[in-house]
Amino acid sequence: MKTLVPFIISVGLVTTIIFISIGMWSALPAGTLLPLPFSSGNQHPPGLVFSIIPVLAVIATLGFALAPKLASGLDQIAGRYTIAWFAVLLVLVLAQGLIIRQSLMAL
Repeated sequence: MKTLVPFIISVGLVTTIIFISIGMWSALPAGTLLPLPFSSGNQHPPGLVFSIIPVLAVIATLGFALAPKLASGLDQIAGRYTIAWFAVLLVLVLAQGLIIRQSLMAL
């Protein structure tokens, strides 16, 4: 199963959310605390809040890229595998978008 094209798309998407997160983090005033998404209202530093989803996206990309090399039988479901890969990344990108939207309200 060829994973080069999905891997390149994933790397581009992950790189984009990393740079957008860094830009948003640098735009926030010093001392700003943000709540962790989808959890209680405790306030945390923006570096932590902005780094959770990109780290998960990197782990997901590496996992999806390496799985066909470690598991046999994925060639039979290559189309569904690629769709699942992009669906996971889409959910992560949407979650990061909600985090960025929430931090824009803190400005």
